[in-house]
Amino acid sequence: MGGVANHATPEEIAVQAVEAGADLLLMPPDPETAIAAIEAAVHDRRLSQERIQQSVTRILAAKTKVCNPTPSPFWFDLAQPSALATVDAILQASQCQGGIGPVPPQKSDRGRNLLFLDNTLNQEFLGRYTPAVSLPQQLGYRPQLVDDHWPLNLDLTPPTLLQVFLRGSPFRGNLKLKEQTQRWLKELLQSKTLVGLIVYGDPYTLLWFQSHISPELPWAFTYGQMPQAQTLACRSLLDMSRFVNISDDIFL
Repeated sequence: MGGVANHATPEEIAVQAVEAGADLLLMPPDPETAIAAIEAAVHDRRLSQERIQQSVTRILAAKTKVCNPTPSPFWFDLAQPSALATVDAILQASQCQGGIGPVPPQKSDRGRNLLFLDNTLNQEFLGRYTPAVSLPQQLGYRPQLVDDHWPLNLDLTPPTLLQVFLRGSPFRGNLKLKEQTQRWLKELLQSKTLVGLIVYGDPYTLLWFQSHISPELPWAFTYGQMPQAQTLACRSLLDMSRFVNISDDIFL
C-alpha cells in the first residue's frame, strides 16, 4: 500500500506485516520475493513456525465458513448494537483534528456548506437529512454540492464550511484532486472566507490541505463517510451548544 511502500523494502514490508498479525499479503509487487522473505524470516527465527501456523489455521477457518453450503446468516450480525458500537469506537479512535474552533454560526443562512464529492451523481452516503447536511444547516450553512468533473466557478464571498468526500485509495499513494480543482481551492483559501474544513476518506487530500491552510483554521479528518463518521466529525467542529431541543440520540 502507498502508506508503507515508501518506508521500507518490499521484503521488509512483507515480514513486518506478518509480525503485525496479517494473515494474507495483498498484492505485493513481487510475490516470489515476499514469500522468500517470509521463509528467510522463519529460518532466522525472526518469525516462528507457530506464528505461520496461526495464520494458516485462521485462513482455513475463514474458507470453511465461506464455502459451507449452508452458511449461517452471519451478515445479520453486522447491524447489532455491539457491531455498531465497534464502528463508533474505530471512528472515534482514528479521527483527528486541529486548528482553533468551533466553527461560528451564521445568521439567516448566510453561510455555505460546500460539499465536494468524487461524483455528485453517486452519493448513497449523503442525503438531505444526513448529518453532514442537516447539522451545519442548523447553524446557518446552506448546502451546495460540487465535484471536479465540471469547472468550478463559485462565489468566493460567503463564509464557507468545506466538506470533502473523496475515497482513499491505499494503492495510489498520491493526491486525487485535479489541477483545476487545486487552483480553485487555493483561491478559496486565499479569499479568507473558509471557516472550517472536514475531509472524509482520503488522507492524501488531508495532507494537501494541511500544507495550504492556516494553523488557526478548525479542521477534522475521518476515514469514514457514513452518517456515523459525519456525526462525529461535525460534532468535533461545530458549536453544539447552538443545537437546542435536540435529543443526543440523533448523533448516535
